Amino acid sequence: MRRENERLRAELKAAITDVFTRNHVRYGHRRVHHALVKAGWRIARKTVLSLMRGLGLVCRAIRRRDHVSIEVTQARSPRTCCSRNSPPTRRTRSGSLT
Repeated sequence: MRRENERLRAELKAAITDVFTRNHVRYGHRRVHHALVKAGWRIARKTVLSLMRGLGLVCRAIRRRDHVSIEVTQARSPRTCCSRNSPPTRRTRSGSLT
């Protein structure tokens, strides 16, 4: 019985490693568990988590980056784009601008 459990555990470790590497080291224990259940394995999520920790499998986190198009020193404030000396424009009753 013990040999059979060890064999199943070794097969499970191989399956976890396979799913993990096939998906470019991006899957965590939840997604690996889902893929294994879909493949026919009957396994608890915490078991997958502990085996992944034992194997040293850690998914790479996607890094969020700030995309800055212009430096802050060069950015113009919204007020500088309009001329401050020009009088405000108004519409007359006929619809033309004054």
